[in-house]
Amino acid sequence: MDEKYNKDKDCLVENESFISWVKNPTEASKSIWESWVLNNPHRKEEFKNAKTLIQSLNFKKDTLDQKDVASLLSNIHGEIGERRQKPLFRFVYKYAAAVLLGIVVVAGYIYINNLPKVVFTNSSEKESITLSDGSQVVLNGSSSLKFQENWKNNDIREVWLEGEAFFDITSQPLKGTSQFIVHTSDFDVEVLGTKFQVSDQEIKPFVILEEGKVSVTKIGDSPNAETTMKPGDMVAIETHKITKTQNINTDIFTSWKKDVLVFDNTPLRQVIEILENSFDYNVIMKGIDSTILDTVSISGAAPNDALIKALNAIISDKEIAFLEKRENTLELRVK
Repeated sequence: MDEKYNKDKDCLVENESFISWVKNPTEASKSIWESWVLNNPHRKEEFKNAKTLIQSLNFKKDTLDQKDVASLLSNIHGEIGERRQKPLFRFVYKYAAAVLLGIVVVAGYIYINNLPKVVFTNSSEKESITLSDGSQVVLNGSSSLKFQENWKNNDIREVWLEGEAFFDITSQPLKGTSQFIVHTSDFDVEVLGTKFQVSDQEIKPFVILEEGKVSVTKIGDSPNAETTMKPGDMVAIETHKITKTQNINTDIFTSWKKDVLVFDNTPLRQVIEILENSFDYNVIMKGIDSTILDTVSISGAAPNDALIKALNAIISDKEIAFLEKRENTLELRVK
C-alpha cells in the first residue's frame, strides 16, 4: 500500500481514497483498506468511526443544501445592504429577509433532527438500544449501529450494522412499517417479528435465527437469490456463496449477551478470532505449531470477568495455556 496511508497524521475522513471506497466500494479497494486495517491495528476504532460517519453523511435529505443556503443568505444581505432603496422597498426587503432567514433556520432544524443516530461500542462493551417501534437491539463490542430515531408511517424500518448485534424485533409495529431490514457491508437481512443475531465481522459474517423467520440476500445478488431461514438455522456469508447449517445450538453464538462465552467443540482458531475481534486481544503463539489451530477444539463456558482463567481451565488437558503478558496481549504457549 502507498506509504501515505500509513502515516498516523493522515485523517481518514479527509482521505479521498478512503471516502471513494466507502461510497463506491470495489473488490480492489476493499482489499486495500482491509490490508490497511491489519497493518494499523491501533487505528481500528478510528477506521470504523470514520466509515460510519461518511456513510451517515450520504443519507438523502429533502432540505436546502449548503450551497443553496449560502446563496440565499448572500442575496438577502446584498438586498439589505443597498442604501438607495426607497423606504417602502427597504422595509419589504427587511421583512422578506427575516421570513427567508426563518425558513432557513427551520429547514436546518428539520435536517439536523432527521440525521440518523449512530451508536458505537468499544471492545468488551455492550449497549442495549430500544428503537422507536419498540424493537430491542443488543450491540456487541467493537460495533456500530446506524438508524433513524423516529420512523414514520409507510417507512421501511432500516438499520445499518457494522460488527455484531442481537435483534428482538417487535411483531406489531406502527401501521405501514412491517418491513424491517438490517443492512451490512456484505448482505441484507429482512425480518418480520423475530429474534436473531447478525455478525458482520471481517473473518466470516453470519446470521443466527432463534425464532421467527428471516431472509438473507448477499449484496450484488438478485432478490430471487435470497436464503430463507427458520429457527435453529445459521447462514454463513462467504465470498461467492451463502452456506446454511440447520439445527445448531444458538446459545453458543448468542451467550455473549449474558457476558458468557460458550464453546461446543469449537476450533482453537475460532476461539482466538473471538478473543481478538470481541475482546481486542492480540494473541501471539510461541513455540506452537500453527496446525493446532484447526486440530484442537474446546468445549465449556467462560464468564467474561474471568475469561482467561476459565479458558485455561477448559484447555488444561491440551498441554497449552494462555499467558497474559501486557495489556491486551496474550501468549499461547506450551505449558
